[in-house]
Amino acid sequence: MANCGSVADFDLVGRSHAAPFAGSRFPGGRERSPAPAQAVRLGDANGDVNHHDDTGLDFGAVWAVRALGPAEGDPSCDGAIPPRGRYLLLSTDQPGGVPFLAWASARPPDELDLLNPNLLSLTVIVYPADGTMCLGRGTTMKVLIAEDSSVSAKLLERQLRAEGFETLLALDGDQAWALYQHESPSIVITDWEMPGMDGVELCRAIRNHQTEGYTYVIMLSVRTQKDDKLEALEAGVDAFLSKPPDPAELRACLKTAQRILRAEQHLHEQNIQLREMYEELQYQNEMLLNAQRLIEHANRRFSELFEHVPVACFTFDGEGIIHEWNQAAEQLYGYTKSEVLFTSMFEKVFRGEVGSRVLEVVQHVMRGSSITGVESADVDSQGNTHYVLRSAFPLRNHLGEVVGGIMSVVDVTYRVEAERQLKLLNERLQDLAVTDALTGLKNRRAFEEHLRQEVSEAKRYKLPLSLLMIDVDHFKLFNDTFGHAMGDEVLRAVASILARESRQSDIVARYGGEEFAVIMPYTDLTSAMIAAERFRQTVEACEGFPCPITISIGVAQYLDEMGSPDALVELADQALYRAKGLGRNRVCANSYEAFLRGVA
Repeated sequence: MANCGSVADFDLVGRSHAAPFAGSRFPGGRERSPAPAQAVRLGDANGDVNHHDDTGLDFGAVWAVRALGPAEGDPSCDGAIPPRGRYLLLSTDQPGGVPFLAWASARPPDELDLLNPNLLSLTVIVYPADGTMCLGRGTTMKVLIAEDSSVSAKLLERQLRAEGFETLLALDGDQAWALYQHESPSIVITDWEMPGMDGVELCRAIRNHQTEGYTYVIMLSVRTQKDDKLEALEAGVDAFLSKPPDPAELRACLKTAQRILRAEQHLHEQNIQLREMYEELQYQNEMLLNAQRLIEHANRRFSELFEHVPVACFTFDGEGIIHEWNQAAEQLYGYTKSEVLFTSMFEKVFRGEVGSRVLEVVQHVMRGSSITGVESADVDSQGNTHYVLRSAFPLRNHLGEVVGGIMSVVDVTYRVEAERQLKLLNERLQDLAVTDALTGLKNRRAFEEHLRQEVSEAKRYKLPLSLLMIDVDHFKLFNDTFGHAMGDEVLRAVASILARESRQSDIVARYGGEEFAVIMPYTDLTSAMIAAERFRQTVEACEGFPCPITISIGVAQYLDEMGSPDALVELADQALYRAKGLGRNRVCANSYEAFLRGVA
């Protein structure tokens, strides 16, 4: 086989000092095993030969060259380089490194091509010693950890590395932002409260900055309120985990992030592939006008590319008549070629509101515009809904006139469903964080947070607020006598009665052990006493247990003089102790004045 990297193979046509990058494909889609690379000789525009030995090109230089080697199909080259007339970009990935093929096209590159961010990938195509090409790919996903606690940061870093992630560590928000801009990580795990830029501000900065690719942001915080979560989600946070995160939950969240990011990358690659196919189709149409002998070859190549591209594609004219319909389109919409070819796309495939939106796309394309990434919900022949991303490009004749268009439809239903599942999972995790597993009531953490809110509202609007502290009488003796399983049934029964007998505005919680608490907004001491007595009587009347079940209740009303919510809890506790001291199975109230005098 001939060495296809010889002097005669390339003619230098231009140079740009853009940043070095790697290419994304080999013309024809071929991939080979890695092999040692060699330097490439380039001829300049005057035909003089510039020899580059093993030191290669200057670091950061991007050279545009035109292939002058064997024409396409020449067996002496075995397809090792693109055919004659193709423009290439050669670059280096390190100082003194050998050049590699970074890009190939049927037309000369312009400045936009040289700076195209789509070319920034980890795929590298180089010329090996035997004149063929090889492919190398890096797949490690990079995660930025923004955490001001060095201990927490190290624990996260250790878990992520164990999971196979590459990690970046920042101990404040400003450092995290600088690292993000420099390293472009795929996933960011950030604390809410940090020195400098906090986690919400960091997320907003990422969303405002990002132009290529998606960054999945996970927020870690001790905040559990709905408003906090909404603020984070509105800032662009994808997942919200309580701090410190459970390793299993974090692992599941990371796996979800990987699936979404890989889906995004896959969609991006498909769009690039479709654009390349579109450019190739234009190139073939131009060639048909100059050489009729290529008609059969061009048609065959177009048919193969169009038919087997893994994206639903079809072509249409200005009237919306379908002229090509590939296999992926058949699978997505459920209509065969015989059912849709040479018929209007609005008769079967796109009807109603969807048809109106597609008609707008067709009109834009026929005016010469390209449409990319339009979200829609299409319906197949069986009535099933598919969430899709729609793109469309104009097709022109040899005079440059738009004669039709090509439309691609990418099914992203799985991504939408994944996002829904993630939302449900986050809601479920939030519920679990504030719910008592045994009784289904609010847990103590939720109780304390609700109490702070209700006390704040009562102070601000001068509203009455009362608190009931409830204890199941002789519960330890009951447990010791009848067992913990029966004791759990008692707790569930009491919890059910309290939840059933309370108002919708009341907050019922398990305070701990056999203790319960009821926050009663808009309720003064007298009304709270009446409600407490109703609770006591209902529990006392409860049947189905080996011995009678009773409760003791302490009642207290909040006053501005108390200050913190803890004072209200202590006041109600004192009343509860007095109820137990007077023989249990009763309701006792405690005034703030008596509390200050130390009267129990």
